[in-house]
Amino acid sequence: MADKTLADVFDGILSERRKFLSFVGLFFSLCLILVLIGSLLPSILGINTKDIRELNISSSGAHILLESVTDKSREYIVIVPPQGWQRSGIELARGERVRFIAEGAVNVDLWGVMQKATKRHEVEDRITLARQLDRQSTDPKSVPEHYFSTDLSKEEQEQLKLLRPWTGPNGNEEIKVYQNAFAARITKRIIPTAPLGALIGAVTDKIDKPPERQEAFLIGKNYKGEEFHSQRDGELWFNVNDVWDDEDAAYPNKFYDDNVGYYWVKVLITPSR
Repeated sequence: MADKTLADVFDGILSERRKFLSFVGLFFSLCLILVLIGSLLPSILGINTKDIRELNISSSGAHILLESVTDKSREYIVIVPPQGWQRSGIELARGERVRFIAEGAVNVDLWGVMQKATKRHEVEDRITLARQLDRQSTDPKSVPEHYFSTDLSKEEQEQLKLLRPWTGPNGNEEIKVYQNAFAARITKRIIPTAPLGALIGAVTDKIDKPPERQEAFLIGKNYKGEEFHSQRDGELWFNVNDVWDDEDAAYPNKFYDDNVGYYWVKVLITPSR
């Protein structure tokens, strides 16, 4: 039998009353969910809806943008994945004042996460076998982690910890040099003096070209509670602080391929005084 086309599927739905009613019910349910999301999202994310002239929820490429425009300010919510420079679609004018509030978590070492998870499973299997633990038992002592402190050496317990832990927008100040890594790579971060994994930004007037290293600035969780004053007209970009290989013009963001998680950023823009 030949594969059905989309037209065949809709013809089947429209020709049978039961299927048609189910389809209509599903359609209106989805519409209702979207309406509820649209009405609740501003309050959940802390956006002031008073005097809003415009409210857009859109998705473009690697980010999701919510925009609230009033007579006095503009507010945005941007979802920032940690896979390199991300366009926000937010245009800034010279002298505009910007406040940032960011949350979320990222990890810049997916391979390390996978290695530690594999190690933990190996340890669990070893203890389960050695102690003949019953996987169906509800006894709290029947789980392998109950014996980590007694059956594992201090060295083995340390081996279960991530070398590059999950971090928030401020980044991880404690990560300096890693086991089996190169200390010189610290100087290859986009901002060498900023913590690894920290939220960073840039304003550039270049079209469809990522910002230059010298344009980057540290945002962190809230830009130290201060206002950022744009020094030029341009688009706001976001990124996380990680190694950027300037020596490979064709593929400089290779060290971002194993980054996971996301940050969300609230951006409040007011005109210059």
